[in-house]
Amino acid sequence: IVNDVLFKFGGAAYLPFGAKSPIQATDVKQRLSYDLAAAKAMLQHVPTLSTGEAMVSGSDPTSLLVMQIIQSDLASIGFSLKIEQRDPASYNTRLVAGEFGVCLGQVGGGQLSVPRIVQNSLMRTANNPLWPNGVPPAQYSEAMTTLISATDPAVQARAYAQIREVLIDESWSIGVY
Repeated sequence: IVNDVLFKFGGAAYLPFGAKSPIQATDVKQRLSYDLAAAKAMLQHVPTLSTGEAMVSGSDPTSLLVMQIIQSDLASIGFSLKIEQRDPASYNTRLVAGEFGVCLGQVGGGQLSVPRIVQNSLMRTANNPLWPNGVPPAQYSEAMTTLISATDPAVQARAYAQIREVLIDESWSIGVY
């Protein structure tokens, strides 16, 4: 994706935060990977999970190309992904409402500051489309609440780490692009 679509601009991302975001950690890349063999092995444990739908914005040709690469990779492990292009208005409405199976969406602003992290609609603590029924785990919400009022850098660092760990260990979907 980086080489073929983004002209070598950017790099692999494992969380919805840039490399310089305070929520990042140096060990994330070693803990997570884009491993199709591991994904295929996991899919074998859930035989009913063999198809899905992806939503892309019709005004974003790059997202369509990226999704087509993902579609091809998933097909190589026995998963059929149907891509649906939506007009920008219905795409954004469905994205914020959580009415999608898979989608590509941008998390803007580099997510470097506390306000940028806690105010992003995909990071919110209620009606969050990235969590089943819109409700993130309590540890996630507690850490987000802490970030809103914490001024001590050590307290903020612990809250960032808690959010990172919940995203890695418990989320069914991680918003990255």
